[in-house]
Amino acid sequence: NNQFNPSAIKLAKDEKQKVITLVHTITSEHGCTNTTQQQVTIFALPDASFQVGNEANKTSFCINDAPVFLAPNLEGGTFQALDETGNFLEDIIDNNQFNPSAVKLGEDEKQKVITLVYTITSEHGCTNTAQQQVTIFTLPDAGFQVGNQANKTSFCANDEPVSLAPNLEGGRFQALDDEGNVLEDIIDNNQFNPSAVKLSQDESQKVITLVYTITSDHGCTNSTQQQVTIFALPD
Repeated sequence: NNQFNPSAIKLAKDEKQKVITLVHTITSEHGCTNTTQQQVTIFALPDASFQVGNEANKTSFCINDAPVFLAPNLEGGTFQALDETGNFLEDIIDNNQFNPSAVKLGEDEKQKVITLVYTITSEHGCTNTAQQQVTIFTLPDAGFQVGNQANKTSFCANDEPVSLAPNLEGGRFQALDDEGNVLEDIIDNNQFNPSAVKLSQDESQKVITLVYTITSDHGCTNSTQQQVTIFALPD
């Protein structure tokens, strides 16, 4: 219907361009025929594919992950991040780096899918776009309570063991001294034993840190800590 469709031209995988000839032939009412022709060049689109980070085909991130590079196969384009409704997300990509921690998750959101888009235009004015969806996962809840009394932060050196109750089971408890060294035999089977904390003869108290670390099934790790004070017994 007198329309030329460049996209119907088949270019081989390695072809950068193809020249074709458009021919117009007309015959008058007197039987005279004339022909003219024009050559046109069809250019292939620039390669818009890209990789997210160093790990090929990585599609999931934790909300506390460090920024990763977006590596296009062909430099010179621009990256954008879009939400699920196609709106542009600010501050997610900077200098070809994607920052998962800049993605805002609502209080009750467990995950969010965003789309990373790369757009590039060739020297011939041909534009191509590629996109990849990635999922940002929230961190697991690492909160916990020490004993049955909420917000209990002090114990006597002869107190009985108390349970450490995590909000979410499946993690690991540790006890650290004031220099960050792990204290052995202070926690056993999710029970904190104040009497196992060693106070020197001249120490009237000692502060230790209880740490709970948990990793979700998406590989996201979170930790919380609480400081507790162990008081020596009076003489």
